[in-house]
Amino acid sequence: MPIKRILLQLLVISLLLLQTSIFATNELAINGSGVGSSIPGYIDNAVIVVEPHGGYFEQSLYLRYSDHGEFNSDEQLEIIHRFELPKESVINDMWLWIGDSVMQAIMFDTWTARAIYDSIVTNKRDPAFLTKKLDQYEFHVYPLLSGEYRKVKINMITPTKWLGDNATAELPYKMLNANNASIKPVDILFRQKAGIWGTPQIVELPEIEFVHLKDTLGYQYFLAKIDDITPLGSLNLQYSTNFEDGYFYTGLEDKSDTSYFQLGILPKDLFDLKTDSTSKNILVGIDLSGAFNKNLDIILPEIENVLNSAVNEKDSLKIVISGANQVKFLNDNLIQYSQDSLINIIDRFKNSSFADSIQENSKPVLIFADYDASAGWGFPDINNFALVQQFGNIMQAKNSFNSADIICAYRHGYDDPFTESDFQQLVTPIDSFFVNGGRFVTYFDQNRNVES
Repeated sequence: MPIKRILLQLLVISLLLLQTSIFATNELAINGSGVGSSIPGYIDNAVIVVEPHGGYFEQSLYLRYSDHGEFNSDEQLEIIHRFELPKESVINDMWLWIGDSVMQAIMFDTWTARAIYDSIVTNKRDPAFLTKKLDQYEFHVYPLLSGEYRKVKINMITPTKWLGDNATAELPYKMLNANNASIKPVDILFRQKAGIWGTPQIVELPEIEFVHLKDTLGYQYFLAKIDDITPLGSLNLQYSTNFEDGYFYTGLEDKSDTSYFQLGILPKDLFDLKTDSTSKNILVGIDLSGAFNKNLDIILPEIENVLNSAVNEKDSLKIVISGANQVKFLNDNLIQYSQDSLINIIDRFKNSSFADSIQENSKPVLIFADYDASAGWGFPDINNFALVQQFGNIMQAKNSFNSADIICAYRHGYDDPFTESDFQQLVTPIDSFFVNGGRFVTYFDQNRNVES
């Protein structure tokens, strides 16, 4: 398949940093030409190519979008994929397949890019459009013919997470999980450009073995196939380091701009450090308190990894955990540390009623006292963060103030003015609400007061 680098204004990346997006959304839809004609979208094939570069790693996503033939065969559809990426990821390239050719994106400010995309769609041509608002991305591709597919490549760099000799690469699980298929397979290719990174493994699926693969251009890879990422909750790739003489050095020369260099060191290999062989009594405190539920299946293995790397077999260990308004020791007395003894303590905690209470949802109760408040201050997925109650006006909501943590009210005052009787009925419940630490969100615009 020929690859043509054609810098036409058909494929655009746009950056928007002016608006605030607090909660990110991950969803994939296919829009038809009719009003309200939108269906869930699908990613029929997903491949991630990972290449480590020291302090960061590069990952290239090859995605194939489809509607599974839900529309008329001659209808031109639009793919809309809203997603978030691993923290501090930066998209630096994008490609769109058009027939047998592939076109590379060019970057504009949002307003220029939006105008280009809209004009092309109007003329029934072939663009893609990617915007970013803080941590929220929105990707559009047009057109998709029903029953067929569109293929794209999105390239990004992401900071590497380091723990001792091991590096962890966080892959875009939330983005890929927006796929509406019941089963979501993903292929992962780990490129062997430098021989210092060792053999990779999938953190969530350590039983999966990578197999060696060599492509037609002679590039070397490790390949792993995941049948379904749906039940995982996250997706991370881990690999080891083999720094010669304890250090890693690399540079990127850019003759038109600044050159960049990286230096990584393993102190225990780089320096002649004496091992501290004295035994210690170690108290470990773990804070699992907070308003949101905790997934101990993810958290506890990470805690085990940290402790195993920091404690030696001559040490004695005691662990205390806070959460669910309680503070408890997991073991009454200091115990001699070993990996098995640590596993026993963690497993006993994980299967306890204390752990169950920590994992329970603890969401604030939010009252929208009228529909304008809900329309103005609501957002997608709000039910993931609060227990929401909706009322038509503030008088209907007053009897629920005693159970609320937050009240949002908009229409009281000018739109729904109080009578003296209304006011007297509201004083006591709203006074008790504030005494209990409640927060009241409201708005009033003097420009709407036509009598002043």
